[in-house]
Amino acid sequence: MEDKDDFFVNLDTCSPYSLEAVGGKAQNLGKLTSAGFPVPQGIIIPTYTYESYIKNKVKNELTLLLESINYDNEENIEEKSKQIKKLILNISFQSELEKEIVDTLQKLDKNSLWAVRSSAAAEDLPEASFAGQQDSFLNVSAEQITTFIKKCWASYWNKRAITYRHN
Repeated sequence: MEDKDDFFVNLDTCSPYSLEAVGGKAQNLGKLTSAGFPVPQGIIIPTYTYESYIKNKVKNELTLLLESINYDNEENIEEKSKQIKKLILNISFQSELEKEIVDTLQKLDKNSLWAVRSSAAAEDLPEASFAGQQDSFLNVSAEQITTFIKKCWASYWNKRAITYRHN
């Protein structure tokens, strides 16, 4: 059911997507929506969109930074985290995609402010809970949405998240 040409998916149609593509939080919200529960409208940016942007824009630099982390040195982890986040924040969205996301959100609710949150594919594993490792952003206008999507992506590389995944 997944179409990897879909750079984003409406929340009300995401339940058939795999956990790996949309994450547990989004998948469960999609199921609630499909079952008729009142859930605010929204869109999901699948993991493959994130991966595509990383692969096409910053993969080599990211790999070098990750390989150079000294996990025994807190300052080094913090510095590498800052460098990685800067890489992610400097990624530019394709103007057509940015326009399509903004237009879709405005069609869903022209006056709404949005939440930008992670929905990690491995957020609540039996051996580790990744809840709270990434940043969430509330009251984001449709026009600002791609900036905050990148901030959410960058928060995957917070020092605490890097350290948590390493341990």
